[in-house]
Amino acid sequence: MKNILIISALAGVLALSSCWRDDLYYATVDRATVRIEADWTPARLTPNGVSAFVFDRNGAAFDVVRSNDSRKADLSLPEGFYSVVVLNNTLDEYRNIESAGTDRLETFALMGRAVSPNFTSLGGGTRAESFIGEPDTVAGSVVRNIEVTRKMIEYFRIKPHGMEPAPAAVYQTAPTRIISVADIRVHVKGLKYAAGAPRTHLKNLSGGYYLDSDKPHSLQVCHEFVLNNKRVDPDNYKLATITKQLISFGPEKANGKCLNDHQLVMNFILVNGETHTVSLNVKDLIETSHDGVQTVHKIRAEVTLPEAIGNGDGAFHPEIEEWEEIEAELPI
Repeated sequence: MKNILIISALAGVLALSSCWRDDLYYATVDRATVRIEADWTPARLTPNGVSAFVFDRNGAAFDVVRSNDSRKADLSLPEGFYSVVVLNNTLDEYRNIESAGTDRLETFALMGRAVSPNFTSLGGGTRAESFIGEPDTVAGSVVRNIEVTRKMIEYFRIKPHGMEPAPAAVYQTAPTRIISVADIRVHVKGLKYAAGAPRTHLKNLSGGYYLDSDKPHSLQVCHEFVLNNKRVDPDNYKLATITKQLISFGPEKANGKCLNDHQLVMNFILVNGETHTVSLNVKDLIETSHDGVQTVHKIRAEVTLPEAIGNGDGAFHPEIEEWEEIEAELPI
């Protein structure tokens, strides 16, 4: 009977002590789970997942976490301060983007992947041009001042359920698009003398983007494309506008002005086989705005083609780019 009383008393003490303890759950690991929640609404994207690049308080790379859930990424972090770069998808999924300077936050950049151009001498340039393809649609943000304390490591606010870790802290971010669009429209007089769409170079755009400073990379590159969307003036078949929506990292700018000269070089093949190249410095023609989703750099220009007479002295061009007609009235 005495033993039964002693056991009952001990059970009562344990019951009372358990009632006094708060609902915090003791964690035996030396790290805390920090959750990053991403809202992709401003970027108008539905990613396959999310990548989180973690940097410590000194800006050194600490970890990379990839999550198949585009809404969140759970980071396991020891005590300290951190910054996290959040990107849609993973770097392996990008076709025309690669990373650079990933060991430091301040040097971490997304760069356009180099491509081989079809025409390297448009405009008679003397220096070697670096060409990149149109970048993938990428959005990102930087979550700063993430703090992990000893108390967060030792105690979770919520007891874990199943295999899902309980976050000690939740940070929310809304990534925006890093890439921009060059909206190019060239009004051409005498376009009827062109046998097809011109091969075009737009020079000295940025070759990448710094995530930390949120600005274009200083590397200057060239984009090659075809201006083949044609709108003909219904009142004058000799007048037309050719256009291109080019995805890029944009120009370098300071105080709203472009820092570099930007040459728009168009290589026309005339109907008599001759080549006519037009080179325009569009630095002062670039107007930058934001359409609510991404930055848009408008380029508006005018050129006049010479009259093509006879057979000319040009060679036969079997790979002339065909026009893509757009049936729409053209405001002149």
